[in-house]
Amino acid sequence: MSTVLFIFVKQKKIMAKNDQMQRLIKIVKFLKSKNKETKFKNIEKFLEEEFYKDNLELSFSEKTFQRDRKLLDELFNIKIIFNNSDKNYQLQSDGGDFADSIFENLMINHALKQVKENQNIIIFEKRVAKGIQHFDELVKAIKNQKIVSFNYKKHWSENSFKKIIAPYGLREFRNRWYLIGKETDTSDFKLKIYGLDRIFELETNSKTFNKQEYNLEDLFKNSFGIISTENQNPEKILLSFKGEQSAFVKSLPLHHSQETITDNKEELQISLNLVPSYDFYQELLTHAERLTIISPEKVKTEYLRFLSVANQLNEN
Repeated sequence: MSTVLFIFVKQKKIMAKNDQMQRLIKIVKFLKSKNKETKFKNIEKFLEEEFYKDNLELSFSEKTFQRDRKLLDELFNIKIIFNNSDKNYQLQSDGGDFADSIFENLMINHALKQVKENQNIIIFEKRVAKGIQHFDELVKAIKNQKIVSFNYKKHWSENSFKKIIAPYGLREFRNRWYLIGKETDTSDFKLKIYGLDRIFELETNSKTFNKQEYNLEDLFKNSFGIISTENQNPEKILLSFKGEQSAFVKSLPLHHSQETITDNKEELQISLNLVPSYDFYQELLTHAERLTIISPEKVKTEYLRFLSVANQLNEN
């Protein structure tokens, strides 16, 4: 599954001090590694060892732990369940993509602080998509239901166009961010998608808009990628992968609907339930040397057409 994150801005302010955030990160790290019930004394011992290694002072008690449990729930929907019969705790995370991504970034940021003196041990992707400078302003506009305006230039066009948008959300796909919004000059409720890297001269208007209740995930629930397939019927697609690389398809599913049909040394066969789009075929092409499309026939035909075009472009 591609990495996808929706930004839904909540009207809630919760603050955590640095030492408390350090504890939250380490508590979740420990409980994830245990993957089973554990007692408070084991959590306490782990924190003592971790804080000692980081040359930090630990102030921790059962009362402190209960406050940390509450904050994890409020901030990230990460629940630590208490089993009263045996006095054990267990992690139960249901925060979804948004909360999980925030918490993962906190963990990465914590790790980065430890390597200030030697940045060579962490290598980042050198290709960085443009447009991220608009992120903060757009989040504020979404939160406050403010109209935004900008010039928008499509990749294949020489000209830019003025857009006046009621912003509803932000979506990430393959390290690129996209604005989801409604054009204000139409009475029809139709959400459109705009790449942040193609937005110029962004301004937030003082004018507000009445936000229509809408689940943004419905735009993409049958999609792969950023192309909306709302109101289109998904179809069952059967794919077969050969070789050791098929393990990557299991560890990082192509789509949330992915189900395993066959899994042995010779083959990984999966089913997907989605509307095939350009983004989907581009993903299939990255697996070309190990992929067989079993059904439906029209998906196989379109996939082979992409391969044929690529072959023609590279013929001597």
